[in-house]
Amino acid sequence: MSGPMQTTATPDDLQNLVAALASQDGLERQNARHALVDLGALAIPTITALATSDDDNTRWECAKTLAAIADPTSIQTLIELLEDSKSGTRWIAATGLVAIGKLVVEPLLSAIIDRAIHFTIVEGAHHVLYEFSRTEWGASLRPVYDALGQEEPAIKGPVAASQALQQWKTHR
Repeated sequence: MSGPMQTTATPDDLQNLVAALASQDGLERQNARHALVDLGALAIPTITALATSDDDNTRWECAKTLAAIADPTSIQTLIELLEDSKSGTRWIAATGLVAIGKLVVEPLLSAIIDRAIHFTIVEGAHHVLYEFSRTEWGASLRPVYDALGQEEPAIKGPVAASQALQQWKTHR
């Protein structure tokens, strides 16, 4: 059994590679994803369009590719994917946000404040905040993590996130 095909993608291949992320062939999607990751941040603007696809696999591939690239320009798209209808896509988006690191804090806290009432952001944000709260710079995020894990996270989460955001802006 062979591994993924090694490709050397160029910017000229971008549209075809992004289109291949929507393929029904899993190996074709995987090869395209690897090639897009090799292109890095250059591919992000084109990949982000897939975040709103009607196809579950395409959104998953979008999240997986953006998570592997881990570039700050994909923060908003990954936060939006925390609200995906599929838990696997939400989890991958969370891992991508963790990989990006500190730059995620303000937009994530703002998203919790604005959208926790819809609840789907809570699970992914909870995972991200758990990972961040374990860092030397993320201890102040622990109350938000705790609030998202309690009863009524859609009420307690935004309050804790608002307090943490004020602290974060003051002490960074």
